[in-house]
Amino acid sequence: MKFPKFSKRSLAYLSLLVTAIIWGVAVAVIKYTLSFIDPLSFLFFRFLLSSVILLPFFLILIRRQPIAKKDFLNLFFLGTLATTIVLGFLFIGMQYTTAIDTSLISVLGPIMIVFGGAYFLKEKVTGREKIGLSIAVLGSLIAIIEPLLKTNSYPQALFGNSLVFLSYLVWAVYTLFYKKSSPKYHPLIVTFFSFFSGLITLTPIFLIHNSSFIIHHSALPGILYMSIFSSCLAYFTYNLGVSLIEASEASVFEYLKPIFTAPLAFFWLKETITLPFLLGAIIIAIGVAISEWR
Repeated sequence: MKFPKFSKRSLAYLSLLVTAIIWGVAVAVIKYTLSFIDPLSFLFFRFLLSSVILLPFFLILIRRQPIAKKDFLNLFFLGTLATTIVLGFLFIGMQYTTAIDTSLISVLGPIMIVFGGAYFLKEKVTGREKIGLSIAVLGSLIAIIEPLLKTNSYPQALFGNSLVFLSYLVWAVYTLFYKKSSPKYHPLIVTFFSFFSGLITLTPIFLIHNSSFIIHHSALPGILYMSIFSSCLAYFTYNLGVSLIEASEASVFEYLKPIFTAPLAFFWLKETITLPFLLGAIIIAIGVAISEWR
């Protein structure tokens, strides 16, 4: 039986589509699992399990492609950005906000990648793209300040939305640094370094805060999903996709995540869809349609 051969661009598209589906579902999984475990413990066990799973593949790959000493610091820096900082902001922020709001705010990530790619990587951004993405930014900002648009002010939700925004801002920085550094290593090597770096940097914080080593049984499915699919698989497919095409083009797939998050948040988590959410979603959809009509 012959398997179809993918062009470089087709492989990138398939990889990024898989990533979008996994991470879209992951937002709802994170919100549900945080009901049974604190963010530090969740991240610690996720990083630990992911590192253990990826270690055998990492050891095989570095025998074929040894890592130069000068690249260790760069890989450690990228890994810390992608895990400890990005996921730290995201998990803590999601304690105070909803999965639905998180899905809308996540749209700011690809927008920042497009503008950052134009400025730092000299990738071409057309006038129409600038107009469309500016409109989408407005819709995302409505999602961030949504707590202030309700009858009563919800400072906790506003705080959570702000942390989620910071998470996607740092993720955009990670993507641009990763693309700028022209990664020459296998995406699985980069993925292992991400979670091993996260484990090293998070463990002291985990121990200082006396987080529990005991895992509630209801948190186990979420930890397994986030470790196996959202970490090992999705980080690999994301790094693979970004390494094959332009950062601005890869960012388009980030817009798909809310499509998978919102239904799960509504039907599974029983979250409500508010008028500000709908307004923000409509504005974002218009902006993205104008920007990415091609």
